[in-house]
Amino acid sequence: MRLQPLVLRLRVAGYVLLLASMLACSGNPGNPVRMAATPTVLTEAPDPGLDSLGTYIKGFADREEVPGIGLLLARRGQIIFWEAYGSADTDFNKPFRKDTIVFLASSTKPLTTTAIMTLVDEGRLSLNEPVSAYLPEFSRLRYENGQPAPCPTIRQLLSHTSGWAGLREMSPDATMAIRDNELTLKESAEKISREPLLAEPGTRFAYGGLSYNVAGRVAEVVSGKTFDVLIQEKVFNPLKMTETTFRPTPLQGERIAGIFKPAPWGGQLNLFRFNPERDRTLLLIGGGLYSTARDMATFLQMHLNRGLYGANRILSEKAIANMQKHQIGDAELGFVPLETVTSYGLGWIRDSQVDKQTALRVSHSGAFGSVAWIDRERDLIGVLFTPMPLRVAHPIHEKIRARIRDIIPPGK
Repeated sequence: MRLQPLVLRLRVAGYVLLLASMLACSGNPGNPVRMAATPTVLTEAPDPGLDSLGTYIKGFADREEVPGIGLLLARRGQIIFWEAYGSADTDFNKPFRKDTIVFLASSTKPLTTTAIMTLVDEGRLSLNEPVSAYLPEFSRLRYENGQPAPCPTIRQLLSHTSGWAGLREMSPDATMAIRDNELTLKESAEKISREPLLAEPGTRFAYGGLSYNVAGRVAEVVSGKTFDVLIQEKVFNPLKMTETTFRPTPLQGERIAGIFKPAPWGGQLNLFRFNPERDRTLLLIGGGLYSTARDMATFLQMHLNRGLYGANRILSEKAIANMQKHQIGDAELGFVPLETVTSYGLGWIRDSQVDKQTALRVSHSGAFGSVAWIDRERDLIGVLFTPMPLRVAHPIHEKIRARIRDIIPPGK
């Protein structure tokens, strides 16, 4: 009998805890409570309903419209489709496999921007500060007519509105600033500081690589580390992206796809083949990474998770939102990478949007047939590799992505 009061108190406490738990789960209309969700980590769960998609993309390789093709799709944290067909090197009958490494070219930009944005999150770098606050040599910029020019901000560097020339507009000296493999990133930035601005910063969008090399050099100065070390520590290591690098090893080189284009006489004509003996000092911040579909999928899922992957927070939600919102204002469009590009964030092309603040789909293509994208309407990420010039690959990419949107409707 003496135990009854204690038992009664324990039962009452249990009911109170149960009621509190139920209220927390259901929420209160006046003050809803959000339960913490476990951040998504990718797992493989192939969807048999996508078998027809495999047949469809294999057809491009079978008809030799592409040398090889790889496609990975993940939805709600599950890899629902991952296949590869065709050849990674048609001259040596090397098959294109799921673990084939490709040269990302400009699909590099979301990754390098992410590394730079970690410094913004840490308060060590401000998007609205002029470059000259970090690199004094940029305090003496000039326009083409020799008149003094204002210095672009870090935001303008990452949104291609710095005022410098875009691709196909660059002077020979500017071209060498991002093409001379023997330069350091410091030397590259110093050369760019002597290049004239074509427009006032913020008034003209001109897609290219000059601004990104300058942004990369700023990140080196702020962090005290070379950019390859910075991105390794801030992005690749926590995401376990072991196959993503500026400098592939000879062993990785054996899995790198060559770049081909359709030959007029049939078959494929080689344009590029990785040479492990070629020395490269210069890091091309806007276009120098190599990666795999699986590594890219992990990176994209982190962005879809608004900066989280597993227990690791790579970026704040604010940084993710900054990268995906419209950043070019009403700037005149100079050189654009694709005719369809009318809105750009920081390191992302905005394909579809609710408004200037909120993007439904963001992506980035590379000059040699890579494209990576995030589709928030479908809770979907995608990686598509077709190692060939983008002008040939882009129409194929558009067909495949449209087919995917047809097969996977929003919100289901």
